[in-house]
Amino acid sequence: MSHTSLASRIVFFGCLSAILSFTPRASATPRWANGIDAQLVLGQADFTSSDPENSISRIRQPESVAVDPTTGKVFVADWGNNRVLRFASYDALVNGADADGVFGQSNFESTGGANGQDRLFRPSGVCVDSAGRLWVSDQNNNRILRYDNASSLGNGPLASGILGQTGYGTSTGAFGSQSRVFQPIGLAVDASGNLFVVDSANHRVLMFADAANLPDSSNAALVLGQEDFSGSGVATQQDNFSTPTDVVLDGAGNLYVSDKDNHRILRFDGAASKSNGDDADAVFGQVDFNSGVQGAGTTGLSTPRGLALGSDGRLWIADSGNGRVVAIDDAATAGNGAAASLVIGRPDFTVSAPAEVSASRLEDPSGVEVTPAGSLFVADRAQNRVLLFKEAEFQPDLTIGKSAGSQRGLGTLNGSGSGQKLLLRTRGREAKFAVFVHNANLVSDRYFLRSARPTAKLGINLFRVTGGRSNVTAAAKTGKHLSNRVASGGSAQYDLRVEAVGKAAEKRKTLKAYLQGTSSNDVTKDRVNAWVKNRP
Repeated sequence: MSHTSLASRIVFFGCLSAILSFTPRASATPRWANGIDAQLVLGQADFTSSDPENSISRIRQPESVAVDPTTGKVFVADWGNNRVLRFASYDALVNGADADGVFGQSNFESTGGANGQDRLFRPSGVCVDSAGRLWVSDQNNNRILRYDNASSLGNGPLASGILGQTGYGTSTGAFGSQSRVFQPIGLAVDASGNLFVVDSANHRVLMFADAANLPDSSNAALVLGQEDFSGSGVATQQDNFSTPTDVVLDGAGNLYVSDKDNHRILRFDGAASKSNGDDADAVFGQVDFNSGVQGAGTTGLSTPRGLALGSDGRLWIADSGNGRVVAIDDAATAGNGAAASLVIGRPDFTVSAPAEVSASRLEDPSGVEVTPAGSLFVADRAQNRVLLFKEAEFQPDLTIGKSAGSQRGLGTLNGSGSGQKLLLRTRGREAKFAVFVHNANLVSDRYFLRSARPTAKLGINLFRVTGGRSNVTAAAKTGKHLSNRVASGGSAQYDLRVEAVGKAAEKRKTLKAYLQGTSSNDVTKDRVNAWVKNRP
């Protein structure tokens, strides 16, 4: 996401589309890169663990993730423990964080599945609408539950509403019904409050109009994937599905459906205005609407499941059979068979990956969710965890020290050098500082360097050490010296040499200079200050 001066913008979520107001960050322009490491893990203590357990902080086979747009709290469908866990706001979480609420169980130790107004049995889909209502696909109870004001509820709350069953005491699935569902999975709510439900065993998507205000057990208003509400067949055509799993909406009301066993994603433009059984308008993962083969690379999919949309119109797909998440840019206008531009969970599109559990590897990802800040949650089902991936930022990080092994200022990012000052004493001689330009981001970058002095009585000599010794003083003083390319996690070393010149060398004085680096991909900068106490 590019952070601009706009006070608000349209953002898209897996559950809903809404207009949110926010204050842009004063930081670098973010970028995504293939095969990046996750920055946060929930459900496990670290990135190398994957044990299935139940506790206040552990998860077993998570299916989906949702973020409450009103509070930022994170909800996880903990499928294997028959519950939904609620965590703190996404921007306040730490690795292995404890949940602060549980739905479907009375406490964090219980795991049994059951029917009833306060119980769940294999919850699969979660989403939170613009009013803070949590919607849950209670898969094995064959129903959809609604929890009003979900971020403030205590443990084991009663559901506020039900769709798909005649009441809280029934749970039998039904084929070909307008009011009943069979194995519901994914959910999404549009800007008008219409709830779209993936009714997977009926191979269809149902729309419940203005769902929050419907009486319990109401009829659906629209069906896609079948010609009418009585159909439940499987097909590979422009108007059919084979075990769909998830849905997501963009701000224009276009609906994207993950058609798992047809190994494709279908887009229905203006979905709420469609008629029963209408054709899809585009397909991803296949070359046309009559193909349903497994694939890989940039254009193929294998049993895709969860879907999410970013504010930039990028569609994220949990490509579970390939153990990865892929992204298709400008999904609302992309044509049939559009190629993916990014991959997460694998180092590249060749579907190769190390076998060990790590921060960069996914196995059977099931659900995805984009946060208001543009980061991506992934429910890594087979590894019993939820990962958060963040964009790279082109931000130089300068440090300064008396030597290469003695540095200060790492991670202190600002253009004034505050907190990144080093003072050396000299007797009218040259003072030498070791300066590093670090790249702690996910992609390589080159940096413009500029040195400055307050008066002509101060001399500055700048020598590059990493990659060969050369005097770059003239470029840095009169304009900008462009560094060699610095790889992700790498650094370039410079020797900054400061001395008093002329009569100034004979006076007791504190001399000040600085070295400033600016990303060549952005306007973000960082500075270190060199102070020299001249004591002749």
